[in-house]
Amino acid sequence: MCQDTDILDQEQIAVLLDYVLLKTKKSFEKIVHASIVVMNDSDIAQYNQQFRQKNQPTNVLAFPTVERHEPWPVWPDHPILLGDIFISWPRVIAESQAQGKTLHHHALHLLIHGFLHLLHYDHETDDEAQEMEAIERAIFQLFGWPDPYADDHFGVEDLANLSVKAPFGSENAPHPVH
Repeated sequence: MCQDTDILDQEQIAVLLDYVLLKTKKSFEKIVHASIVVMNDSDIAQYNQQFRQKNQPTNVLAFPTVERHEPWPVWPDHPILLGDIFISWPRVIAESQAQGKTLHHHALHLLIHGFLHLLHYDHETDDEAQEMEAIERAIFQLFGWPDPYADDHFGVEDLANLSVKAPFGSENAPHPVH
């Protein structure tokens, strides 16, 4: 069904989440988790129709565990679950090719975008979109990756920078949106 989805491993994704938390100045007293579900266009289109009333596939959907301004539930001996991110892998591949982006960078961008939605960032207004894009660009800049919103993308696909540990490791880290 989905090929080449092993471009990011669990540790790399945890580092990305750490940087999203750092750039958003969000802190948690416990470990945080997010689930990532890779699917095809048909499956994500069904979720997009069910939860957003849009009868078409999309690249990423995010389902935060709690509504905006509600605290995340905390249970002893359990991590805080931020929510679920659904990604259409065929759409990621097609978009990266159409936009001249590397598959790695586009996948990273959509994961960061999904994490931000789990933290209740949105892009319904121009101000919200600018804030969200600024965070995404800042994270890409930290790793020396091309601006995810630039018109032209080129360069070597390089995830080696993701092995750099975030200032705090994920093991110590303190309704659907698109």
